[in-house]
Amino acid sequence: MKIFTFSAFIILLTVGPLAMPSEPLCVTLASTSQDGLLKKNVVGCSDKIFLRRAAEIIHFEIEASRFVPQKAVSNNLKDFSEYLVNENLSLIVDIIVVSLEKGFSPPIEPSPVQSSQLKSLNLNTGHYEKRYVEQIGISAQIELIQIFKEAENRTSDNEIRAFTHRHLLLLERRLKKALALRDYQNRG
Repeated sequence: MKIFTFSAFIILLTVGPLAMPSEPLCVTLASTSQDGLLKKNVVGCSDKIFLRRAAEIIHFEIEASRFVPQKAVSNNLKDFSEYLVNENLSLIVDIIVVSLEKGFSPPIEPSPVQSSQLKSLNLNTGHYEKRYVEQIGISAQIELIQIFKEAENRTSDNEIRAFTHRHLLLLERRLKKALALRDYQNRG
């Protein structure tokens, strides 16, 4: 009966009225090492939030980029979206690996707010290319850079710090490409 009560409590916390879908439940799990000592095998709460937010943004960018070949006229935008998808596929694999090593399963889709933004972006065809560059190319990159920098400065986990440091240059390069694309659109 204790197992049932504990399971019901966990279900209540994750799906019931106490659940907070915008933030991951931060529980410290432990396992026993070979020498019999108890060891923590999970990432800290702020690192979980970072990994969750980064994964959601990346999924958002990938989903938004799926529609560019059908909706965009500009070959420059099509090339940029293909570049973004390829970079994001590599980045999401890295996030999944780091997350799973830390005992955390990252989200596999954009957040509910981002999903509604996707619908808005894809339903409205007026100025689609400019909105894609602003929302996906620029705003999402700025947000990713911000959360990567915050995580790099805040984390006490050396693996997370190395991960953020390794990817910051890539994110900054992506932002520069998006800004150059916006400049090109504004000239044309």
